[in-house]
Amino acid sequence: MEITAKINRRKKIITITMPLQKATPSQSSGKTLVVGTTHGCKTTEARHSRRPIVVTANAFIYATVRPERKQHKVERRPKSVRVDVGASGPKAGDKGVERR
Repeated sequence: MEITAKINRRKKIITITMPLQKATPSQSSGKTLVVGTTHGCKTTEARHSRRPIVVTANAFIYATVRPERKQHKVERRPKSVRVDVGASGPKAGDKGVERR
C-alpha cells in the first residue's frame, strides 16, 4: 500500500492514508513504538492549486502505559506591602512603598 492523500474540497479536509506497520521502537529513545510513518516527505497524486501535495506523518504509541499527570494547583501568597508615612506625609523623591 502506498501513501495517499485525498482532498474533500466541500468539507475542506485532507485525508492521508498510509500502511499500518508492526510496532517498532523509535530510533532516538525507544520510549515510543512507531506504527506508521512516511519516512520523510512524500509527494502524492492529490493536487491543490494545480501543484502536488507533499505530506509527512508519523503515527506512534507509547511503549509503556503512562500515568496521567495530576495538575497541582499553585497557591500564590499576596505580596506584603508596608507604607511608611511620616508626620508630614511622604516627601518628593521618597518611594513611600516598600515591597518584601
